[in-house]
Amino acid sequence: PNLSNIFSSQSSRSKGVSKVFDERKAKPKIPYKTKEERDLEECVFKPSINKKGFGEDEGEFPSGYNKVVSRLRIANEERQKRKELQTKIPTGENYEKQRMMRPNPPKTNYEKKKKAKADIYIDVNVAPGKSGRIAISRGDDPVLLADNFAKTFNLNKEMKEELIKLLADNIK
Repeated sequence: PNLSNIFSSQSSRSKGVSKVFDERKAKPKIPYKTKEERDLEECVFKPSINKKGFGEDEGEFPSGYNKVVSRLRIANEERQKRKELQTKIPTGENYEKQRMMRPNPPKTNYEKKKKAKADIYIDVNVAPGKSGRIAISRGDDPVLLADNFAKTFNLNKEMKEELIKLLADNIK
């Protein structure tokens, strides 16, 4: 082999390599981008950000918020009214007079009625070791007295009829 050919082939190679380097230098360099930067360029998400403060729009409150707040306000107003009524000092024309009077509670049907004193007491032996007492006053009905006594002591019809006769004789 000829040495000149070898040098010439190397020089042609070096010319080719230098040509490739020259082409790279001539091309504008694209800056290297990270994966994040490429993703951000492709991203189309653009949120709408409200500039309003919290509470300016009713849609920002949790569900039922206004209902609870109104209920609490009403309860607070009622509590204040009750407190005012408790601390209020009554005044007026008749107030002093009524304050000095004793309270007069209403009469009820449960109050004990005054019993008239019985004119006669009759002791009735119902069974051995068992007896009852009947109080008789003027104007009492012997049948009614006998019915009540018979119900209380479980008397049969015959004993009840004898009791009616006995009571009728004693009332006269």
